[in-house]
Amino acid sequence: VTLTAPHVVPLYLGGQYRESVTIIQILAFSVTAMATGNVLGIQGLLAVGLQRTYLRIVSVAGLVNIPFASLGIMLAGSVGLATWVVALEGLIALAALVTLRRRAIL
Repeated sequence: VTLTAPHVVPLYLGGQYRESVTIIQILAFSVTAMATGNVLGIQGLLAVGLQRTYLRIVSVAGLVNIPFASLGIMLAGSVGLATWVVALEGLIALAALVTLRRRAIL
């Protein structure tokens, strides 16, 4: 997606969507971050009975999301928001990984 977006977006959507290419390229990384967070969070933490820990991680992420998303928009517009989305998903996955490592599950 990151390599083909500059060619595919104008071809299929038209030149007026050229500005969305950068956002698509950034958000492409969120798929990997979300998948990692899913495996570590849902299939890792929940599977071993750490529901409260998982809920805490996701709740904190949700609370932190609002001010930092706003900051990302103010600093860099839609690119800042897309970057924050990828970073937040990565932080959720990292928090789940750290929890599983500390409990000697991974």
